[in-house]
Amino acid sequence: MSAPSAMSYSEMVRALQERAARALPAEHIKDVEGWWLRHTPSGAWWVGTVLPHGVARSGELVCRVVGAEEFYAGHGAAARFQISPGACPKGLDTVLAERGYRRQSLMSLQVASTARVLEQAPTGSLRVRLDDRPTRAWFEIWHAVHGHGGDSRSEWDMLGRVERPCVYASAMIGDDVLAVGRAVADTGWAGVFGMATLPEARGKGASRNVLAALAGWAGAHEADRMYLQVERDNIPALRLYERMGFSEICGYHYRTRTRWSTSCSRRLRRTCTRTNGGNAEPDPSGSWPRSPRWLTASCAPARSDRPVDGRASARSPARSRCGSTRELPQLGSPAALDTASRSWRRSTPTASTAKSRCSNDRIAQAPASVGSSSGGGDGHERLDGASGTPEVRLAGVSRAAHSEPGGGK
Repeated sequence: MSAPSAMSYSEMVRALQERAARALPAEHIKDVEGWWLRHTPSGAWWVGTVLPHGVARSGELVCRVVGAEEFYAGHGAAARFQISPGACPKGLDTVLAERGYRRQSLMSLQVASTARVLEQAPTGSLRVRLDDRPTRAWFEIWHAVHGHGGDSRSEWDMLGRVERPCVYASAMIGDDVLAVGRAVADTGWAGVFGMATLPEARGKGASRNVLAALAGWAGAHEADRMYLQVERDNIPALRLYERMGFSEICGYHYRTRTRWSTSCSRRLRRTCTRTNGGNAEPDPSGSWPRSPRWLTASCAPARSDRPVDGRASARSPARSRCGSTRELPQLGSPAALDTASRSWRRSTPTASTAKSRCSNDRIAQAPASVGSSSGGGDGHERLDGASGTPEVRLAGVSRAAHSEPGGGK
């Protein structure tokens, strides 16, 4: 399949990721000027991530991020962002990194022509049954491979929210289901999700039969192109999809905030409100307020050992936090820095009062360096569903990096 032109690349990536979001519908969705704030109380974590595709100027990014963080705080969840280069605002990934968001789950968005996938159908094919709804047998195979003891009810609910035409494929020998997958048709494209193969079915071509059957269904529903999402380090799945005619058009990843100071959020929200005439939402012209120069620095991520509620921790004595002018916030100009320095020295607490006066509301920490994620030190953490447990690799299993029946990230 020919590569998209430079003019259409970002539009294609954005449209495909939004199709995938419709195929993996979250329970709560709020559209804020093109940023889809999605939340699902349980189930796969990537179903409830921010899809930040709306245009935002550099001065607006921090306020937009703060608004997303408050949305998730209201649902008792951590904010996570899906970052697709070309589809997201320029500079967003850097802003998130500076705010302490960890990079994780390196992904590949791949496409193929439906006709090409059909051409790769194996000979001596297994029987593949197609259903317009998930059957109990289909779900049990998916859950046996990817469920890892997660909440099956939430996954059933998610499948029930899909509004676009969809199909559930089951490769069978006799009455036994060996492999499953599903597809969702959406404006000329068919997305592939929920690929799963039982370990004992390895080497029988079950996954290729499922993909070929999904391609046949896609062609019948006027979807002449297909797409899927797969983890970049899932070598068996990458080889399968390459063999079936898929190729990558975009790599993307996620950003997850591990800690968040609620006082910092409130301070930034007040600032955003003041800069917009008392309105925390976009003004009538549709633009967000432009943030002051000091805004990013004043909401820098706390150090890794700083407690969320601002109390001094046992590992980090209050004296070491408040007793040094080296921890001055990064302000926007030399004059502002000089003024803040004099104020800072006047307010420096004594040892006896340091603990009570050291809080997130008084001290804006300088940006700390963003460390590697806990996923083996490579900056990539593999999580499965709501449980957050490490992925169990199944050699030879057709896998599209999907830990829920909708599949995909």
